[in-house]
Amino acid sequence: MRIAYVCRDLAVDDLLGVGAQTFSAADAMSRAGHQVYLVCEALAPGREQKVRSGGGPAWVPLAPSPAGHQYFTERQEYADRVYRTVSELRHEVGLDAIDFAAAEAITTIRAKRLLGMFPSTILAVRPGPEGMATSGARDIDDFDEAIAEFMSRYALDQADVVLADSTVLAEAIDGGGGRMQYCPPSSPPVAASHATAGDAYTIWHFGDLRPDAGVETFLQAAELLLHQNPEFRFVLAGRDTESDPFGRSYLEYATRRLSPRLKTALTFAGPPRDGSDSLPPPGKQCVLSCSIHQGPASARLAMALGQVITASSGTAAAESVVHGVTGRVVPCGDPGELAAVLLENAASPTKAARLAAAAAETGRDRATATEIAASYQARRSSCTPPAPAPTPAPAPAPQTADLISVVIPLWNQGRYLMDAIESVRAGGPQEVEIVVVDDGSTDPETIATFDALQDVVKVRQPNSGLSAARNAGIAAGSGRYVIPLDADDLLPDGFAAAALQALRRDPGLAYVTGHVHHFGLLDHTYVPVGHVPGLSLVLNTHARATGLFRKEAIEAVGGYDEELPACEDWDLYLSLAAAGYRSDVLPIVGQHYRRHPDSMTFSSSNAMRLPLLQYLLRKHAPKASADSAVELPLILAHLWKTGYEPSASVRLQQRDGRSL
Repeated sequence: MRIAYVCRDLAVDDLLGVGAQTFSAADAMSRAGHQVYLVCEALAPGREQKVRSGGGPAWVPLAPSPAGHQYFTERQEYADRVYRTVSELRHEVGLDAIDFAAAEAITTIRAKRLLGMFPSTILAVRPGPEGMATSGARDIDDFDEAIAEFMSRYALDQADVVLADSTVLAEAIDGGGGRMQYCPPSSPPVAASHATAGDAYTIWHFGDLRPDAGVETFLQAAELLLHQNPEFRFVLAGRDTESDPFGRSYLEYATRRLSPRLKTALTFAGPPRDGSDSLPPPGKQCVLSCSIHQGPASARLAMALGQVITASSGTAAAESVVHGVTGRVVPCGDPGELAAVLLENAASPTKAARLAAAAAETGRDRATATEIAASYQARRSSCTPPAPAPTPAPAPAPQTADLISVVIPLWNQGRYLMDAIESVRAGGPQEVEIVVVDDGSTDPETIATFDALQDVVKVRQPNSGLSAARNAGIAAGSGRYVIPLDADDLLPDGFAAAALQALRRDPGLAYVTGHVHHFGLLDHTYVPVGHVPGLSLVLNTHARATGLFRKEAIEAVGGYDEELPACEDWDLYLSLAAAGYRSDVLPIVGQHYRRHPDSMTFSSSNAMRLPLLQYLLRKHAPKASADSAVELPLILAHLWKTGYEPSASVRLQQRDGRSL
């Protein structure tokens, strides 16, 4: 089997992190004879040394960022780089499966489901903290977090396989359905220990310090234990995270009210690392993280190290523990019960040693490469396309039902119009009609150009604005599909055909867009995220006006809002989402966006951005979900205080000192 593991945390030296779990699985597959690749920007030193020594997985460094591309967040850019890297790798060696940390998969999954790429490659996703309501984090309060959650949620919803290392995690993920596969835990990259009767009065907590990890319960139990015996000592082994109510250190938050006695008895060891003194010797007591994501990892590590394990009931970690055999399970969130069990273990070293020995034996018998491979093979047949016919039949003629109406509103921009029309005609073999709406032009050149047009549907009306012109063109068109195209823009070669195929592949999509290539005064490619629930009401994460729409969807929401002098495309996207229509973004250019001084953006709409946004908020905020009612003000406050400016045209005007 040829498999690529994609995980940027392979660069992080943390035995409880997703990077360590990914490397363990990859190493197991490689040792079993599979052809394995690690796709990431960097490797932790110990992993890089092992890879370079040969005989294990091969490292494939990430492709550089595409020149001239602009993204909302670094994570979005990283996912694009992943897509470019695995595309090239698949071309070179072929890949049977790609295993992703969730958010990193979004562009690759879009390429498969929308463009038909990776047809026989299984795209598997492992859930991360983003996109999970159970993560214990604060409300989303900035756009980076909102986009990260959207990316992860998209990957979980659209992957071929969702891999969960516990049933607790599997049950917490909505939408997995038949795509959900239990992936057995892999053994961590540490030497298995032979447990002995160790110092049971030193008690460790394995797991990152965050609200859902059970750290506060552990510290409350520690206070009770010190009251019984002042010889107890406690160690927190895991990363500190910025997850207190104000986005600061959770370690400081959790420990600031501790008694002086406990502060003296407590040590913060940081994340456990392979081959370092951050790992406890065999026989220590270890309380496992309650985190839905780190529980299995903390259990695997503690077992491999031969620890006396205690887990909380109902958590992912508890699934790995057989109560009274390989450890103890206590009621979740009960510091008194936790303290009682830890005290009993300390008072019964022989019994504790038996628990540790059984845990160590179980830890040596965790996931095998055969089981890991089986989780992919279980889905492989559904991902493999049927064999082609011996003699391919000629491509069928375009169906009338697939007619695309390209609607071009025109107002005094006749000098650009023929370029726009020629770009449509050169764009591909699909059946297209061009509808040009003259919105009361007064420029003689524009009037003459419009009058001379042939082989297009022509509509002339008094000047009524861009929205009204688009609506008139949609009404005059005969196509089942609509592409809005401004008279000064260009339609990229192949976009219409690719977009049409995407809508055929997923009848539930109302429209698709692509990347937006700016040319003229600006020269870059804008990469939209797509519609992000909540966030997209205050930050336009969509493409610009051009995309392929189902006409019936536009008509169902009343078309473009003719009250709006600008931002009518943003408003339409919000209306479609509020009505329950789905959309997506093709990872190809979908619009060549001409930026020139006479464009509406520079001449008028940038100066109206505040009242335009307020109009959109008044119109669409009442439709927002209850969660958005909390998150939207938090995100707005973040945008305000950081001074974030998403508009490239506004940044250009600010740089050049032009009036807004």
